[in-house]
Amino acid sequence: MRRRLFAVPPRETESPPHFFISPNCRDVVRQQTPKHNNPMHRRKRTSTIKRPQRDPLTGVHDIYYTVNESNQRYTMNIPYIKLVTGIRLTVAAFAALTLLSCDSIIYDSEGDCSVHYRVPLRYTRNILSSDALASEVTSVSLYLFDARGRLAYSAVTPVADIVAAGGAVPVDVAPGTYDIIAWARGDSPVSGAAAFAVDNAGSPSAPADLTCSLPAGDGSQRTIAADIHRLYHAMASGVTFPDTYGNVDVVPLDMMKDTNVIRVMLQHYRHEELDKDDFRFAVYDDNAVLAHDNSPIAGNPVVYREWSKKSASASADGTPARDAITSVSTVIAELTTGRLTTATHPVLHVTKSDGSDVLRLPLNDLLVLGKGEHFSHYSDQDFLDRQDQYNLVFLLDDNHSWYSNMGLYVNGWHVVYQNSDI
Repeated sequence: MRRRLFAVPPRETESPPHFFISPNCRDVVRQQTPKHNNPMHRRKRTSTIKRPQRDPLTGVHDIYYTVNESNQRYTMNIPYIKLVTGIRLTVAAFAALTLLSCDSIIYDSEGDCSVHYRVPLRYTRNILSSDALASEVTSVSLYLFDARGRLAYSAVTPVADIVAAGGAVPVDVAPGTYDIIAWARGDSPVSGAAAFAVDNAGSPSAPADLTCSLPAGDGSQRTIAADIHRLYHAMASGVTFPDTYGNVDVVPLDMMKDTNVIRVMLQHYRHEELDKDDFRFAVYDDNAVLAHDNSPIAGNPVVYREWSKKSASASADGTPARDAITSVSTVIAELTTGRLTTATHPVLHVTKSDGSDVLRLPLNDLLVLGKGEHFSHYSDQDFLDRQDQYNLVFLLDDNHSWYSNMGLYVNGWHVVYQNSDI
């Protein structure tokens, strides 16, 4: 038997496999080098490593490699690689910036992570419910007390600066919970006006130290015979200053006006002339000292006397009609009081020059008559806190006493009593 001999080509040394990582970082492609070049064993083989899938991040199909063992060719999607690489670099950069942000635990001291607290102020607790802070208030003294009742911050700020800052006072405190007290002043247009003074304003050890008092005077009885610079108050308890960063406005403080101007007008019922020197005017109350919460502290009586008194008359021009009143004579007195509350019982007392009574009436009861229907939705105390000017007109009889049967006028409202005893 004849044997056929043929030469077997020498086996080539196997090369180590080569590995490629696909750009989606999920697939490893193994490239095998052919073991030998024997035509009988050489097979032209093309294999796809994985079927294309849609990337959820980009919406583009994954790259897949075509491996051809004959010519070592590989197909790659270069635009896809650039796109995915760019996206992942962006995500990595965002993650790095997050580490540097103010919320980072590791780098919480990097960047501008400070907080700027502001306390907004307004004065809308008036009869018109409009913000009159800029037009009436001159300066604001603000005090913040921490949860232990210790003073954490205080400042006196002109209202011009508050308005320029958008109606708020910047405060420098640590995050936490605070009680806020504000006393504010408005300048009187009358020279020689008296003023409430904030007690312990320089170094209050507790909120209760921030009382506000009228001057005691020289005599045993505190008497105020002058106009009073306008006084305002606001308070908020348990205000949270959050632990955050940036500009933070806490709850606003709405001021309340404590001073009141009362005008008393006396007219003879038959319009006879009256002399201002024949009458004395006074309001007796117990509100010379106000607590830190704006409530009157009992045991501090005060007498408010007229700081302006004058005689006036009005005459009709032209030809008077028959039986018409051609002139009116009146005495006008102005008094300024502290906060009027239903807890105290102020009395309006008008006397003649000999000390006898013209009238002696409970002031609060008179003033709330001016609510009418228009302001009937306010409680008596809310009305007294919002209204700050009152006009009272009384008609006098021939003995210069109040002619109660003719009633009186309160802010233009004519009130007639069925019973002359109030």
